[in-house]
Parts: sequence; C-alpha cells; structure tokens
Amino acid sequence: MSQIIPEQYMCYRAKEALTIDGHLTDPLFVDIEGDKKPLPRFATRVAMLWDDDYFYFGADMEEPHVWGTLTKRDSVICNDNDFEIFIDPDDDGEHYMEFEINPLNVAWDLYLPKQYNRGGEADWGFDFEGIKH
Repeated sequence: MSQIIPEQYMCYRAKEALTIDGHLTDPLFVDIEGDKKPLPRFATRVAMLWDDDYFYFGADMEEPHVWGTLTKRDSVICNDNDFEIFIDPDDDGEHYMEFEINPLNVAWDLYLPKQYNRGGEADWGFDFEGIKH
C-alpha cells in the first residue's frame, strides 16, 4: 500500500502584524505558491504567515453548494463542508494540531499525539489559545 504524502506549504514570517478582517487583501498575504500547484475544480486560495505572537491563515474558496449543519463548537464538522488545517511543527506526523471550521463559523480544534492510522487518539479537550475566526 502506498503512503499518502500530504501537500506542503512554506509559511513565511510576517514582517508586521496583520489585520484580522476575514479578507485576504492585506499586502502581507502573498500567493507564494503561484502556478506551481495544479488548478482545483473550483477556485481556491490559501495564505499563511506567522510572527512571534500568532499563526495567520486565511482561505478563499469557491463552492457552488456551500452547506453546514453543525452549530456546536468541537463537533465533528468534517462531515459538513469545512476548511481544515493540520499543524505539525516538526513534520513527523506526531504531536500535531488540527483546526477545522465550517460555513457556519463553527470551529473544531484538537491535538493528536500521533496520526489516527498509527493508533493516535484525539484530545478533544484541546483548544487553541487566542484564536480569532
């Protein structure tokens, strides 16, 4: 069985604090990947930066049939339309965090000591501190 290798994205350090307003128009958000990636079925744009205080990410995704049903934080929202980000600081598939958000602005954040397929069990009590969405 072949191993699935997830796409990677180089996240640069921000030169200054970003304005959190739900738009990817801040000049600091630059499309660093350009045309290196294949085009998705619908237009998708993701931008990420970091500084000493925050990790910033934003996504602008086209979808003709957006839907969400879950309204309670820390629900298993991957069953709705959602955006998911996996943060693995040392890229070893262990001790990583997930953040997911659905179209109703409902978030699910969790910590995993190792991947599910390696016997990992999620810590559902984990919460990112200071998250704004």
